[in-house]
Parts: sequence; structure tokens; C-alpha cells
Amino acid sequence: PEFAVANVHLSHGQILNRRQLHRIARFLPGHAMIIGDCNMLGPSLLPRYSDIGPRMATHNAGHIIPLRLDRCFVRGLTILEAALLNRGTSDHRPMAVICLAD
Repeated sequence: PEFAVANVHLSHGQILNRRQLHRIARFLPGHAMIIGDCNMLGPSLLPRYSDIGPRMATHNAGHIIPLRLDRCFVRGLTILEAALLNRGTSDHRPMAVICLAD
């Protein structure tokens, strides 16, 4: 099946980043992944997509407040594995995801 991946860096505003996420999702085929820095706190409110990324902090603001800002949303895919990698010199931890088409 047709498959698409959108790697994102969304805005910080909690309403604006959800609008951006919904707009991107509208243009993707049935089997799709949206992954990256969503700058999002709380639920995505993205219908028909599953939030499959690890449920732990992915960003550490000055080593003070750990936040889960990086996400992976899928539609028409089954997760096999999701893990956070070492962050190296970034303030975000990269995410590795292995999926199969439904």
C-alpha cells in the first residue's frame, strides 16, 4: 500500500500546533506516519491516528523540566517497536519506530 512519512517541527502554541498537525494529516494517504518535534503537551486530538511514541520525556529544557514534546502518530500501521535514542548534543531525544502496514 501507499505509505507516507511527514517529519515535523510544529509551532509552540498549543492551538496552532494542533491546527498544523490536522492540516498535514489531511494530505497524507491511508497508511501514514507523522513524527517529530510537535511541541505538544497533552492529547493531540487527531482523529484516526494513534500516538505510538514512547511515553516519556523527549526534551529537557535546561535540565529543569523534562517534557514529552516529540511524538509519533500513525494511521493504518501497527507498531512493532518504539524507542528513544541517546540525544547526543541536541536538547531532544531522537525516536526510532518500527511499524508494519495493516
